[in-house]
Parts: sequence; C-alpha cells; structure tokens
Amino acid sequence: MKYLKLHPNANDITGIKFGRLTPLGVIGRAKNRHLIWECECDCGNIHRVAGTSLIQKLTVSCGCYHDECSTKHGMCGTPTYSSWIAMHQRCYNPNNIKYHLYGGRGIVVCEEWHEFSIFYADMGERPDGETIDRIEGSHGYFKDNCRWATPREQARNSKRNINLTLNGRTQCITAWAEDFEITANAISSRLKNGWSVERSITTPPTPRNLRRSLNQ
Repeated sequence: MKYLKLHPNANDITGIKFGRLTPLGVIGRAKNRHLIWECECDCGNIHRVAGTSLIQKLTVSCGCYHDECSTKHGMCGTPTYSSWIAMHQRCYNPNNIKYHLYGGRGIVVCEEWHEFSIFYADMGERPDGETIDRIEGSHGYFKDNCRWATPREQARNSKRNINLTLNGRTQCITAWAEDFEITANAISSRLKNGWSVERSITTPPTPRNLRRSLNQ
C-alpha cells in the first residue's frame, strides 16, 4: 500500500514500536485532524489507529492484548478493571472530559500500573461504593499514593478543602465540624470574622432561639 507523505513538521513515528504495534505509514486523517497510522501488530494483524493514541499508550495492540487479558485475569468488565481503564483515560486521553484535571496537569500513571495485573496485585479488589483516590492530589497514580475511598472521603481530600491544625492534629473543616457537632459553615464564618482556629472549632453553636432573640 502507498502511504501518504508526511509534512516536514509532522512527528514521524514510522518503525517505532508502541506496545505490540509498529507504525508502517500514514493513510489519512481523522475528523479531529489527527494522523491515522496503519500498523502491524506482533500477532500479524494490520491495525489502523490515531498517532496520538499510540504515543499516549491508549492503544497497544490490534485488540489481541485485551483479549489475552480477558482470558488471563478474567477481570474485564469488573469495577476494579473499569477503575483501571478510567484512570488511564483521565491521564492520557485528551478527549476525556476530565483530562484537564489530570493529564492536562501532568498527572500520570506509574509505569508498573500500565499492566493491569500489577495494579490489581497492589490495590486488590475495588470495594463496593469506592473508587481510586490519590492521597496527595499533586502526585500521580502509584501504590504509595493511592487507596480505595468513598466519595465522602475523597471530598475531604479535595484540593479545595482547607485544613486546620488544633492541638497537633490536622484535618479538614468538615472533619472538625463533625468532631465538635457544629456545621462546617459556622467554622468557616468564624474564621472569616477573625476568630482563632481553636475558638472557631471548639465554641459550641449558639441555640437557634437565642440567636433569634439577639437579632431582635
């Protein structure tokens, strides 16, 4: 087959192996203008794929790798496998709706976790109602920085949260509010009004009827 001639400024990946795929030449462009490469897979099949998918490791074979994984670990379609796929999509697929929060900020998946079996060995089965969470939000996905967590736990771990330290203990405002049976809004309001951290957290809430009489 006669392949298209590349523009001088185009990234020529001819002959460079990506996973099991070796690009042979360009056959056209996708609707998003990305170059479509015809590749030869290690299994002998010919597969056509966007160059960006090769470079970002979104496509590593003609489909034979996925089939082998399905047979090998039997986890395809499970919540754990779905989390593994979604994690890579957020980090490496510019078309993913959350890419700007992950891959767009430089968040990557460690090299070992590009292999599902290693990810599964490190993280185990995904518990019901939980998804993967990075403990330190500015760092990527790797064993020591990840856990399975509930939406509530992840919300507390959000970069938008404000952590407060009292008596050597640091946690987010929501956690302090629960510990002292006060609303998080009350603590935030007190801090904005110039209260100290200790006073903002430990002062009991004013009874509603007393607040009403004070405002009359």
